[in-house]
Amino acid sequence: MKLSGNTIFLTGGAAGIGKSLTKQLVEQGNEVIVCGRNEDTLKKATKEIPGLHYVRCDISSDADRREVFKHISKNFPKLNVLINNAAIQSTYDFKTGAEGLKKMDHELSINLNAPIHLTGLFMPLLLKAENPAVVFVTSILGLAPFETKIPIYCIAKSGLHSYILLLRKHLQGTPVEVYEVAPPKVETDIHSAVRADLKAAGREDWRGVDVDVYCKFVVEKLAEDVKFVLYPPVPPFVEAITNAEAWTPPAK
Repeated sequence: MKLSGNTIFLTGGAAGIGKSLTKQLVEQGNEVIVCGRNEDTLKKATKEIPGLHYVRCDISSDADRREVFKHISKNFPKLNVLINNAAIQSTYDFKTGAEGLKKMDHELSINLNAPIHLTGLFMPLLLKAENPAVVFVTSILGLAPFETKIPIYCIAKSGLHSYILLLRKHLQGTPVEVYEVAPPKVETDIHSAVRADLKAAGREDWRGVDVDVYCKFVVEKLAEDVKFVLYPPVPPFVEAITNAEAWTPPAK
């Protein structure tokens, strides 16, 4: 993947993995536009990262997604990279029944519906761009949902992983490249509740990877054109899944 001279729209770019990625991409000579719901957080990010652009947008809203597409296509017509990064994470207990699922629709709208819809909105622009790419930040939990307190997050990331595999098939023969980045536990606010539970349980693996170290690794792997970025050590079950997905049925 070409890692300089791009015009990039990155969702959720004012905090966590998104902010660290944004900083590194700007430093490499890319024009980056980020979006988020909190304008104060976005303004703070632009002060910390010179040259960064932002637009306020609630990507859980269909109308906001359409408006941000109109804004980007009008003001940044050379956009050639979309990075679907924004996500939220809530805890659930399925034993509570439907009452315990009140946050589900909102979480799915951000973690699953939004990246699929945004990719659809931006696809005509990307198909005409130079060196176009779509990058999705998913999770290792989309391959193996072993953090049971955040089941809807796991379900959404699993669905997004399936969408990515299908999107690649649909885009064969076009110039648009598709990349997936599946983080492990990373030292960001979104993973703080999971890390706290692991620490309370006496688990030695409660700490996450430093966010800047992780994002430096991601940028290096994208520059090497790695289509599915996994942070080492890769668990054996994940390697087995990715090997199975790479398998092609023999021709009849």
